[in-house]
Amino acid sequence: QVLPGASAVTVVGDLAYATATSLMRYERNGKPAAADSAETMILRRGPGGWKIVHIHWSSHPRSAP
Repeated sequence: QVLPGASAVTVVGDLAYATATSLMRYERNGKPAAADSAETMILRRGPGGWKIVHIHWSSHPRSAP
């Protein structure tokens, strides 16, 4: 299960960056587990529209919910 958190998009000319957070809940070895995650994308506007030029995603475990 993925629960969306905060998200934002900022446009500066032909560049944009988007950030988002989420909480992931899952089972690990038959026990409840959870992780916080964050994602960042950099986009560039060109003749064909917006394209992702960089993306980063990271997560870290959280105590069981």
